[in-house]
Amino acid sequence: MHTGVTGTVRTAGKKGTFSWRDIKGRGTNMEYLGQYADYFHEEQAVQPYCCEREALEEIMSMVDLCLEHAFYWKDANNERLDMRGIVITPQECGAALTERRLSALKEREFRMKEIRDGQKQELSYALNHIRKRAGCSIESDRDIRVWRLIRDRELNTLEQIVFFVALCSDLDRKYERLYGYLQDNVAAKLPTEGLGLALFSLFEDYGGELWLSEKSRVWELLDQTEERERKESRLSAVLAVRENVFSYIKGEREAEDGEGELGRLTTRIKCSYVWDDLILEEEQKDQMRHMCAQIKNRKKVREEWGFGKKSPYGNGISAVFFGPPGTGKTMAAQVIARELGLPLYRIDISRIVSKYIGETEKNISSLFHEAEGKNAVLFFDEADGLFAKRSSVTTSNDRYANMETGYLLQRFEDYEGVSILATNYINNMDDAFKRRIRFMVRFPFPNPAMRKIMWKSMFPKEAPIEEGLPTDFLGEKFEIPGSGIREIIMNAAYLAVEEGNAIGGRHLKGAIRGYYQKLGRNLTDEELRG
Repeated sequence: MHTGVTGTVRTAGKKGTFSWRDIKGRGTNMEYLGQYADYFHEEQAVQPYCCEREALEEIMSMVDLCLEHAFYWKDANNERLDMRGIVITPQECGAALTERRLSALKEREFRMKEIRDGQKQELSYALNHIRKRAGCSIESDRDIRVWRLIRDRELNTLEQIVFFVALCSDLDRKYERLYGYLQDNVAAKLPTEGLGLALFSLFEDYGGELWLSEKSRVWELLDQTEERERKESRLSAVLAVRENVFSYIKGEREAEDGEGELGRLTTRIKCSYVWDDLILEEEQKDQMRHMCAQIKNRKKVREEWGFGKKSPYGNGISAVFFGPPGTGKTMAAQVIARELGLPLYRIDISRIVSKYIGETEKNISSLFHEAEGKNAVLFFDEADGLFAKRSSVTTSNDRYANMETGYLLQRFEDYEGVSILATNYINNMDDAFKRRIRFMVRFPFPNPAMRKIMWKSMFPKEAPIEEGLPTDFLGEKFEIPGSGIREIIMNAAYLAVEEGNAIGGRHLKGAIRGYYQKLGRNLTDEELRG
């Protein structure tokens, strides 16, 4: 995703914000592409969008440019004027595109590869330009809604193009005829997945992506209609922007983040960590790898090998990660979700539990129902607060609390997805839950050897570091968990930046002093000397 990147541009002798219409009247020779290319190299900051409409106008302009290039490769020699109204002629398409026309490559006479390379370069400039302006808008705290949807879901280039193509059909009815022409079907007023992939190929080579993954987050923005199920080819799947998404873009409703009830009850976690980031003993890593293997192979074991008939209940995969705070439980959940290619949602217990009778059960039901539809990994952080031991009944509050726990136990057992519970207090959890857990993974407090590895591995490659950092001394001397080490290194980086130097031992020790002060302990100079 590139929306967070701002850039510098060359304006070919003129200052101010770039407008597609500034180049509308330019010629169709190769000089045009050079002028457009120069636009991105001048020392002048890209300006943010002034409003949502301007952002949508530029998206439509970029799609128009893409469609023009698609028409170049479309066999349109036969005008079939006797079929006017039944078929769509290239002349009609050309007229529809004149309003936001950026260039026309159809009359350029050079070899096919040069044409394709020129098209990719030209489209790349157009897409990168609107990405840079969107990034600049975000950094300027201007809420451009269409780009917020893209940024929050981290859509890649393929997903962005497919979304733009679908969105344009809701912005201007001219696209109904243009898409119908490209799809050889005058009745096909909405774009299909196949058309989206074909237009994407004008921007980039496929690189192995022949279709959109069913797990792609772009489906949170597009309707998966029944027509997707009935078509013989998945490439005939119709692309249409969801009604609530389009209403949000128009400013008629607040964002729901495309998550429905799941978005209300949970927070989606970005999974950026990999196995190498986990500093654990091999025993714990082996348990988690075995867990991933079970998830990947459970269909074969349960269906092909028949084990599902012997055990019709409890088909989900569940795990408890327990240990002291800051030992990597949340990171491990991210690693597993990334390994499986599944979305990870952290349950907000404060949104689940309600003081009103029946509301907690309703929230629990909504949570698991929505998660099943998304094949999500549910991460219950501080799970002992929700999966606590049931108590003896002395008051009506105790009775209702036990009923809620019992209902949660039932839904937890019925959930066929992946559930991960993290707790610092394993003994506080109800024994009935622990009996139903498939994997129990202990996260011990890191020993000196593990802490030394953490001190050395948590510096980014790009960070300037002084030679001879006392990482071995820090790992041996200070009993700090992984999250604390990460916090200290980050604070040391800010101290170094403020000073204008690379990160050194003095910055680390200063950050350690601040870390212990936060815990209510003041370190002496002697303790920091090493």
